[in-house]
Order: sequence, then C-alpha cells, then structure tokens
Amino acid sequence: MSDNNLDYQRGYTEMVRLCAMMLIVQLDTREGHRLQALSTSRAESLRDECARLLNLFSMPVQFDKTKHDEVFQRLIAIFTEVAGDNSNAWLSYQPAMQLLRGHVN
Repeated sequence: MSDNNLDYQRGYTEMVRLCAMMLIVQLDTREGHRLQALSTSRAESLRDECARLLNLFSMPVQFDKTKHDEVFQRLIAIFTEVAGDNSNAWLSYQPAMQLLRGHVN
C-alpha cells in the first residue's frame, strides 16, 4: 500500500473520529439553541450513538471506505439534527477541531 493511500486512510479515519468527538462534547454540554430544544433522552441517545460510532474506529488497521462513508453520513445527519440544516455551522467546529487535533497528535 502506498504512503499516499495510508495517509488518506489515516486522515479520513481521523476526520470521522474528530467529528464524532465534537458531537459528543456538544451533546454533553448541550450548548446551543437547537440542543436546548432536544429532550434529555434524545440528546443522551444521540451522544451514545456517537460514542458507538467513535468506537468503531479504534483499530485503524481495518479501513473500509464504504463503512467510513456510512458512519460519516450518519454523523452529518446527527449534526444536522442538533445544529440545523446550516452549512455554516460546520465552520464553527473548525477551531475546536483544531484544538482537539492538537491534543490527539
């Protein structure tokens, strides 16, 4: 396997994991207008689902792009539920994702 392919796999896996971690943090703190409107049980359910999705990628040796795509699409659906259908909302994640990335590396 080429270095470029391995770099892609590592980067893609890291992106999926960071998105899951960010959603977990956001659901734990319940910050934001839409999150406050979610019931406690729904927020906990979404948080638990994100944690399960995050745990799917604890072993990066087995990379399955289709599986990663399915998980990432589900994370996007969860994000849309908690942040609304606002593409600019993803931009609010960038500073926190950079901070988390610094702690991960």
